[in-house]
Amino acid sequence: MRTVIDNIFFILVILLTGCNKHNPWNMETLPKLGNVQLVGEDLQGIRVRVDFETDGYTDIEGRGFCWSYEHTEPNIEDDNVLLGPGNESFSVTIQRDSAATLYIRAFTNNEVGWNYSPSLAVVWNGNDDWLPVVSLSTPQDVGFFDVRAQGEIVSNGGLAILERGFCFSAVNSEPTKDDSFVMVDADFEQVVSSLSDNTTYYLRAYARNLQGIAYSNTEVFQTRNYFYPGETGPAGGYIFFSKVDTLGGWNFMEAAATDINGLYAWAPQNEITTITATGLGEGQLNTGLIVGLYGNTVTYAAAVCADYTFGGFNDWYLPSRDELNRVYQNLYMQGIGALMNESYWTSSEDTNFENNAWIVKMIASGSSNILSFNKQAALRVRPVRRF
Repeated sequence: MRTVIDNIFFILVILLTGCNKHNPWNMETLPKLGNVQLVGEDLQGIRVRVDFETDGYTDIEGRGFCWSYEHTEPNIEDDNVLLGPGNESFSVTIQRDSAATLYIRAFTNNEVGWNYSPSLAVVWNGNDDWLPVVSLSTPQDVGFFDVRAQGEIVSNGGLAILERGFCFSAVNSEPTKDDSFVMVDADFEQVVSSLSDNTTYYLRAYARNLQGIAYSNTEVFQTRNYFYPGETGPAGGYIFFSKVDTLGGWNFMEAAATDINGLYAWAPQNEITTITATGLGEGQLNTGLIVGLYGNTVTYAAAVCADYTFGGFNDWYLPSRDELNRVYQNLYMQGIGALMNESYWTSSEDTNFENNAWIVKMIASGSSNILSFNKQAALRVRPVRRF
């Protein structure tokens, strides 16, 4: 006959057996790892290793390492590498991408749960001798709003180059990445854009490796002066057309500040000259051809423009039809340039009527202001120049 103690022992055995069919004493626990060991460190990375103290008396499902430059106790939400199952020691090489202190932990899990090792802090042991050496060439193709920059990595400091580029400032004579900067690829050449016109800039190349950032010599350049319609031009006239490209060898067009005194015929006589170009930038060629045909011993519209000197410049000419129409749009209609409410000659002929050339009438509103007129009519003349 069983005693009370015998019955209690029998019941406990039954309960424990029911809770865990494989291990009646339920010995399974979280796995435990030892300290992460620094096996080696060189320019290629950091090699670490860790041993198991216990696998928790059950199969290991996963293991790996996690690391962070910010979190002193990183977890698998930070950078990590996941290895397969197994309860033997494991190791990995972690590539550095910063000279900051790197914090590393190992992790593992079994069917009970996850566990981490203590954190290992690996301090960067480099010095400034490992910094890159960078040089910067003289800036090329300086424009109104951009410049072409070219750098060179003289030495990578024994470490891989992680970033390179150019930094620039109109204020700081030794610009850094705290100022404006642009990153570039391995060619180390870039058109630096979004600059302001007519501004002095300081430019430096830079490169970064694990040790840090190194800067090149400073180059100074001044962007070209961009003229907007309505502004005063170099000759003291008024800008009436602007473009960034240099097609045709010019960027801007400037109208003289005043008309040439007097009224003039288009040419000494009526005849077709095939001076028919009407586009922007074509008035200079038109004027040269007209004067080449008629000479400059008599006074007429093209001749007086070709002979005109103003503001220290003598490259004035009779504008083409499209050029004078821009004078109308960008100067006259804006109340700029002291243009009369009258008609002005262009250097473009009307190909449909050999005795006619095109004029632009300065009118505020109404019918078309571009008209064909007989070449012998005496009209006003406003010379222009391009540069």
